[in-house]
Amino acid sequence: MIVSFELKNQQDTIIILDRYWPSTIAYQLAKVNENNQINISWPNYLVQPALIVYIYVDEAERCRRITQRSMGVTLEEKQLAEQETFRRRLDFFYRNKIPSTHLYAIDRNRPTSDIANDILDLFQEQNTKVE
Repeated sequence: MIVSFELKNQQDTIIILDRYWPSTIAYQLAKVNENNQINISWPNYLVQPALIVYIYVDEAERCRRITQRSMGVTLEEKQLAEQETFRRRLDFFYRNKIPSTHLYAIDRNRPTSDIANDILDLFQEQNTKVE
């Protein structure tokens, strides 16, 4: 929450965060097996980013990328690998329930450099909208 308040004063700075509020909400909702109507609103105490990028890769590609990095596998990554229903629910909540007009889902099983270029293009588009 402290970071969110600091971000409000950084209007002309690009700040990249991994796993901000949308990730927390999507994971929590994916864990619940209820099919009740879910209404989520962005908390007024958190800064809403100008751009949210959700990158989806299929399970084989996700596992391949994990094995290439120097870090170990997290509990969340193990859960994603073991529970297909959880993966589908998580993807659904990211795409359909995160309350933001600035959420862009990128479905890619391409090289990371290509995905990075797509994200840079989104930044460029957002920047021209602001100016």
